[in-house]
Amino acid sequence: MTLAEYVPQFLEYLEAMGRAPKTLEKYRCYLPWALALIGNKDTSQLRLVDVARVVKSGRLHGIYGPKQTVICYRVFLKWLHDSNIPLLFDWRDIDVPNVPQNELEYLTSSELNIVRKAIPLDKPSGLRMRAFIEMLLDTGMRISEALSVDQDDIDWRLKEIKITNGKTRKKNETVYLTKRSIYWLKRYLARCHADHTDCPALFAHEGKRLSLGTARQYLWLLSKKLPIKKKFRSHIFRRTLATKLQERVDFKTVQTILRHRSERTTLMYYVGVNQERAKRLHQKVMGA
Repeated sequence: MTLAEYVPQFLEYLEAMGRAPKTLEKYRCYLPWALALIGNKDTSQLRLVDVARVVKSGRLHGIYGPKQTVICYRVFLKWLHDSNIPLLFDWRDIDVPNVPQNELEYLTSSELNIVRKAIPLDKPSGLRMRAFIEMLLDTGMRISEALSVDQDDIDWRLKEIKITNGKTRKKNETVYLTKRSIYWLKRYLARCHADHTDCPALFAHEGKRLSLGTARQYLWLLSKKLPIKKKFRSHIFRRTLATKLQERVDFKTVQTILRHRSERTTLMYYVGVNQERAKRLHQKVMGA
C-alpha cells in the first residue's frame, strides 16, 4: 500500500481517539499535500530525507505551515510504526523546523481597566459583554466553550462551571469563577434573562444562543474603541489569566487551570513575561 492509502485509517484512528474536529481538519489539509509531494511512495521506499519535501509542502500554508506539516507527518509515521507497519528509519529522527515566535500578548492591569471602562453598561449588550469578558478572564475558557455554557451548568455556591473541552471534547471539565465574575454574570442575568427565558444558554441574543460570529463581532467593535495596540481577540484573556497565575502559583497549577495536556503548550503559547515585574525583581535583587 502507498502512504496515501493509509491516510483514511489514520484519520479514523485520530477521530476514535477523540481528537478535536479542528485538529482532524488540519491533518486532512496538510498530510495529503505532503504525501503527494513525496510521491505517494510505499513504506519500503520512504527515506528520512523525504522530510525536505514535507517542509516544502508546508510552505503553501503560511509561515507556520512547515512546522505544522512536519508535526502531522511525524504523528502519521508514529501511527504506522505503532501499527507494526515497518519503516526504514525512526520517526523520532525527524526534526521539527523552527519558526519565528511572536511575543505572547496579554493585558496588563491598567489595560484591563481601560477595556472595562470602554464597555457601555447602559445597554443589555454592554452588560452581556462585560459579563462575558469577566468570565473569560476568570475561567480561561476558550470562546467556543464559554458560548456553550448553559445557566444550569453553573454552581454558584462552589463558584464552578462544568464544561466540555473545546479541543479534546472531554466532558465535565471544571473551570472556576470568582466573586467578580459572579457579580457581573448575575447582574447581566437580572437585566437580560427575561428576554430569553426559553433559551437555556447563559449568553443569548434575541432568544437564541449567542453565535461565535456575533461574539467575535462584539469584541472587534469593542477593540476599535481601545487605545491598546495588541491583537484584541478572545484568547488574550486566556493568556492574561495564565500570565497572572504564573506570577504567583506553580507552573503545574497553571497547566491544570488551563486544562492543557502538555506543559509545553502552556509555556510556549500562553505564559507571557511581565517585563515591568521582571525589571522590579532585577532591581530588587541586583541593586541590593
